[in-house]
Amino acid sequence: MRNCWLLLLSLFLVATAGAKVQRLSPSEGLSQSYVGNMVIDHQGYLWLATESGLNKYDGYQVKIISDSKGELDDAMIDALHMDKQGQIWTSSILSGLYRYDSGKGVLERVVAPPKELDPDFATAVFSMHSLDENNMLLGRGGDVAVLNPKSGAITSLFKVSDDENRALVRVFFQYQHYIFIGTTNGAFVYDLNSLRMRPLQHFRRAAVAYTPRM
Repeated sequence: MRNCWLLLLSLFLVATAGAKVQRLSPSEGLSQSYVGNMVIDHQGYLWLATESGLNKYDGYQVKIISDSKGELDDAMIDALHMDKQGQIWTSSILSGLYRYDSGKGVLERVVAPPKELDPDFATAVFSMHSLDENNMLLGRGGDVAVLNPKSGAITSLFKVSDDENRALVRVFFQYQHYIFIGTTNGAFVYDLNSLRMRPLQHFRRAAVAYTPRM
């Protein structure tokens, strides 16, 4: 996975007109050399989630993006997401969930971190997926929840772990009305029509090639 991000970063640098560097590292202003996730927004800026904060790159220079209190300056960024409206979201286990305010140029906290130590990461956000402007899925430590970005209200939809098998929700993938969910305890699928979740089944038969419609 890390090699994939390095490849994507190299392709971005090559494709950026007039870019002065071919490798982005702390020498060019990156907060930290380990990049866990990247997003290209609608304006063409590259956002990078590092282990020491969030960075924004325009092809020439790196800008450190933080909140008004500076709590994310050195924080490990656990998730990075762009919603359907083009807004950038990021989360950190210790700092909470944030949305980027393009007018102010800072991150604004939407969900605060737990007040006490949470060893199970029950409220920490590890992945995000936008359904529409009023609903965004949050992959947390043990469940999938839905966030209303306008009100900040969060509702737990279903659990993906139990007392014996703790699971973190790592990734979402949508195909038509199905949401595929990758966790540290297996894969699940959520049907948006029936609003039901089930473990992803393995059928013991010969594979059939799938060709997407163009």
